[in-house]
Amino acid sequence: MKSNRIIKILGGLFIFLATIFISIWFFSPKTAPINQISFESALSKISNKEVSSIIVRADSLELTIKSNEKFAVKIDSSDSTRDQIYAAAKNTETKIELEASSSGIGWSWILLTFILNAIPLVLLTGIFGVLIYIAIKLSQNKG
Repeated sequence: MKSNRIIKILGGLFIFLATIFISIWFFSPKTAPINQISFESALSKISNKEVSSIIVRADSLELTIKSNEKFAVKIDSSDSTRDQIYAAAKNTETKIELEASSSGIGWSWILLTFILNAIPLVLLTGIFGVLIYIAIKLSQNKG
């Protein structure tokens, strides 16, 4: 009787954890892919006043068109590229944001990713370990 109670508790715990993981997966934000366009096409859109905002990063641009559609553009890190962008946006109402380049992936992000990926493995190993332990104890009690 005691083993049935333990199995019910473990089953309930498993269902509870599965519900949490599925909820987290279902409600996590989904990002839509951004369309890639050429640098020349981006300059044309900026000059034609189709762009409402530009985010300038170290190696890319993110254009937001006035219809809220987003485009990504790969650029080189030269000053002449940025001069062309500013020249194209000179007589427009385009908002330009400069985003500083990140210094790489921090240890906190690596640790968080490792922990989040390790949690399911640890939980499954623990659950199966307990189930195997219960099965061994039950077989010893019967024999």
